Amino acid sequence: MLNLVWSILFFTLQSPLLGALDIVVLDLLAAVYIVVTLPRSLMASLFFVPYALWLALATYLNIYIWIYNFLHLTSERPLVMLLLSSMIVVYFTACDYVYDPEKGDPETGIAPGTPFEDIPEDWTCPICGLYKDAFLPVDDE
Repeated sequence: MLNLVWSILFFTLQSPLLGALDIVVLDLLAAVYIVVTLPRSLMASLFFVPYALWLALATYLNIYIWIYNFLHLTSERPLVMLLLSSMIVVYFTACDYVYDPEKGDPETGIAPGTPFEDIPEDWTCPICGLYKDAFLPVDDE
């Protein structure tokens, strides 16, 4: 059940922080299962080790994504938004158009300082015409 909840938290709600909290609980439950079953069945414990290792990797990646996104947020957002948001500052699409929130997109009426999340859903790329959902986050280093 917690695996399903993680998918909803991480992918549907796009909250790496809530996903991390969920997956840490999964890590703990997997460790407890291994320790509790060890005296009863060595094989049951050993068969659960690969799952626990996969969870550890997924936990690392989930926390890394949350930290990466947290560090790329603007300081203008409230703390709750900083903790729960998945915003990355710069976005691009198939045509290599880069949206920079600091510059906005004056050609289409998007004012400077407008975060990508606040752009209307029907906004399209001024170069290729793709909709907002075609954009992917990129590193702004």
